Amino acid sequence: MKINLSISYRSSWGQQLCVSGQNEQLGEWLPDFALRMEYIGNDLWVATFELDKGSLTEYKYFIQEANGTIHWESGSNRKLPRELSDEVFIRDAWHADIDPERVMQTKVFTDVILKPLKAQKQRKRVNSSKRLTFRMLAPRVGQGFSLAITGEGKAFGNWQKPLLMDNSRYPYWQLTLDSEQLEDEIRYKYVIVDQSSGDIVTWEQRSDRVVALPRPEAESVLIVLNDEQFIYPVGDFKGAGVAVPIFSLRTAEGFGVGEFNDMRKLVDWCVMTGLKMIQVLPINETVATHSWLDSYPYKSISVMALHPMYLHLPAMGKLKDKEKAAEFDALQVYLNGLSHVDYVAMFNAKARYFKLIFDQNWDAVRKTKAYEQFFNENESWLKPYAAFCYLRDQFKTSNFREWNEFAVYDPMKIDQLCNPSNTFHEHIAVHYFIQYHLDKQLREAISYAHSKGVAVKGDIPIGISPNSIEAWSEPEYFNLNGQAGAPPDDFAVMGQNWGFPTYNWEEMAKDGYGWWKKRLGMMEKYFDAYRIDHILGFFRIWEIPQHALHGLLGYFKPGLPLSPSDLDEWDIWFDEERFTKPYIRGHFLHDFFGEFENEVRLSYLNEVDFGVFELKEDFNTQRKIYEYFTPQGQTSEIDGKTLVIRDGLMGLLDEVLFTRSMRGRRLIIQG
Repeated sequence: MKINLSISYRSSWGQQLCVSGQNEQLGEWLPDFALRMEYIGNDLWVATFELDKGSLTEYKYFIQEANGTIHWESGSNRKLPRELSDEVFIRDAWHADIDPERVMQTKVFTDVILKPLKAQKQRKRVNSSKRLTFRMLAPRVGQGFSLAITGEGKAFGNWQKPLLMDNSRYPYWQLTLDSEQLEDEIRYKYVIVDQSSGDIVTWEQRSDRVVALPRPEAESVLIVLNDEQFIYPVGDFKGAGVAVPIFSLRTAEGFGVGEFNDMRKLVDWCVMTGLKMIQVLPINETVATHSWLDSYPYKSISVMALHPMYLHLPAMGKLKDKEKAAEFDALQVYLNGLSHVDYVAMFNAKARYFKLIFDQNWDAVRKTKAYEQFFNENESWLKPYAAFCYLRDQFKTSNFREWNEFAVYDPMKIDQLCNPSNTFHEHIAVHYFIQYHLDKQLREAISYAHSKGVAVKGDIPIGISPNSIEAWSEPEYFNLNGQAGAPPDDFAVMGQNWGFPTYNWEEMAKDGYGWWKKRLGMMEKYFDAYRIDHILGFFRIWEIPQHALHGLLGYFKPGLPLSPSDLDEWDIWFDEERFTKPYIRGHFLHDFFGEFENEVRLSYLNEVDFGVFELKEDFNTQRKIYEYFTPQGQTSEIDGKTLVIRDGLMGLLDEVLFTRSMRGRRLIIQG
């Protein structure tokens, strides 16, 4: 089989266009052995090679500069047509690095927003051995509309009767004609047709497409025109969506909080208002303390598990105990009547329901094929997650460092802990049960959105909790002695400290970033697109030492640290005592502590020279200070005096010009 490739590319002096691919004739993806194309004028490059019939070949073009530099075209690999012929002619278009329409080829558009309502096949089969196939990449056609071709001559409807194209390979539209029935030169355009009326509603805004057809003598010939760039008169696509936390979608059917089931009503509203996308806040499990602190959606204890609060209780099964069922009905009315989400009351009630419905239905659920498939597909993360939740509740803390023999993750111990023969296995299995229902309910809600042409976008926090399954089971991927945050700005003069460990990118690189691939793959199971919160963290993060609480004491990682010798070059004498230790002088203590100045001098400071102070050892880090005045992170309000002293002492530790990095004796500018 003879393959003839042609592509239009406006080259510069010294540039050579080449084509590379997976077979020997195209160099097996090695640029040095790629097929060099021939320039024949008018920006047209051509190449010819032989290939066995039926061979599946992917290929791609690249430009080689005069100095040997190689620049591959953008986009995915191309594929040769499946149809068998003695000779094949393919005309391609170069894929530029920047193409505003390329986003239309992504899943959110091709699988949801712009996906055709029904498949459309070419009406008339072409039996000729000499065929011409138009293959147009056009995802942006719209539901209820079809792409078509019209052009000059009877075969193309004389610009009046368009030929509808096949969308079975959407976002590509295809039409095959008998090339022997066509003129040597064809002139045509693509149009969009209303399926109900057959009328042309949109013409591509460009000059006619003109192609001179080859006339080879081979017995069977296939000509493929790989067209792109439908120019829309209205310009680029415009659409709108809504961003919302699912917990705020409260309905009468819910249980004091928004649930996955409630997304259906939001979808209906989106259809009514013409919105095309719903973006939600993170929905991962955050239960660490069983307090209102767990309501923060960006501090997950698992990047894989979903938060149990989003479960719609009736969809898990109805309680057979009528007295208990009535009790939950009354609780539902009470919680739904509140003007706010009572997170603790809501979750405690739901947790009780989970246990009751588990006891009632577990034996039946665990034997179903649906559950078995879910467990087998998710076992790698489901077991550590269930074990973590069990140990968290047994030890009354999510700080796994306090879990005695389980403080250091051991896969063998976890397998033993999760053994179904254990008498306490129900306290493990209940978490499998909950996650199974969460997965089922979320999938159903997403499917409903898709059925209405509404896409759903997820949200991925850049960080994880230091007391999380991932920090426990895969600590090598994280710098657990550091905290991620943000530098000071007009909105947060102390900077921000999110409390998340930073990533050990060097370790993650060793297995090709498998951890991130798993995490993103989990999100892709549910969402059409996702937002990565603080995506700059992939390249640079504001890292804060573990002993500090204010973001002010952090530095960028990676960053360019300074050494004392660097300062010497700028004629700055480095006084380590003055520049790196808190500058505490008696004349400004009143500004920090007001009427409590003398008490602070006596109880928390040492006077090392006249008017010069340092913090006592028990208070010489921000973390020590916070834990002293706020033991065990108590959430009750502290009195005004305690607040002034606590925050004032922590503020004294911010009085430095430089802070030492955690990478050795290098120094980071801190202003």
